[in-house]
Amino acid sequence: MAIDEKKLLRRKIDDVSQRYGSHETALYALGLGLGLNPADEHALRFVVGPDAVLPTFATALAQNRDWFWEPDIGLDVASSVHAEQALTLHARLPATAAINGRCDVEDVIDKGAGRGAIVVCRATLTDAVDGALYATMLQSVFFRRDGGFGGSNKGGKPRVVMPARSPDATVLHPTSPQTALIYRLSGDRNPLHCDPEVARRAGFDRPILHGLASFGIAGYAIGRTFCQDDAWAMRSISCRFTAPAFPGDTLAVQLWRDASIVRFRVVCAESGRVVIDHGRAELTL
Repeated sequence: MAIDEKKLLRRKIDDVSQRYGSHETALYALGLGLGLNPADEHALRFVVGPDAVLPTFATALAQNRDWFWEPDIGLDVASSVHAEQALTLHARLPATAAINGRCDVEDVIDKGAGRGAIVVCRATLTDAVDGALYATMLQSVFFRRDGGFGGSNKGGKPRVVMPARSPDATVLHPTSPQTALIYRLSGDRNPLHCDPEVARRAGFDRPILHGLASFGIAGYAIGRTFCQDDAWAMRSISCRFTAPAFPGDTLAVQLWRDASIVRFRVVCAESGRVVIDHGRAELTL
């Protein structure tokens, strides 16, 4: 079934409400690999501390992930991979809260027959009690087998230019073979990350790590390196996903800082494979 661009752009996606507390914030941190070193006190405060919330936790909250699978949409979800992610933080997430999530399809890009399609969604997180806006997110998903439906190819945003100099800092972040299995408990149950047969059908030899887990790892590395004791000294973070990471990889987060702007790249330390590129974060410091 081919993509119907007009239907996608008109799609009404059900809002999601979620209440979270210390259990959910700690589980999210564990899903990024925090706590693998039980002597790392900085990481442990996000796992056992009652009030510590990572900014990128916003990407795991109140997300409607089921609509992609609805048959009338015409998307081959099994062939999809995360292409880009952007997160803008408007207010600090409390240690516990009730959240409403809204998502709308913002754009559909036809890369052409055999070249795939990109669906861009905009999501917002607001407080369920007073309506305060916590975060805005843009997510681009690449559907590798869905191009050639007759839509427009408008290109997309220009890429962040990466520095020519050596990184100002590199953070090595290990993951475990169970990292994707833990991360999926925060809400992203796509079988690509846990089912070997689904992963093989998608062209991978084993389940891959969630792109948003790698995104969260990059955000944590930036906060730990440049934000002192306040992980929330970050206004925004965005990136492109360029290759899969696998559970058990050690991720080398390469960082370049110029004033309040941090550009970053994430490389698999074992293989040299670039898994995130053209990353940019804006700090408040």
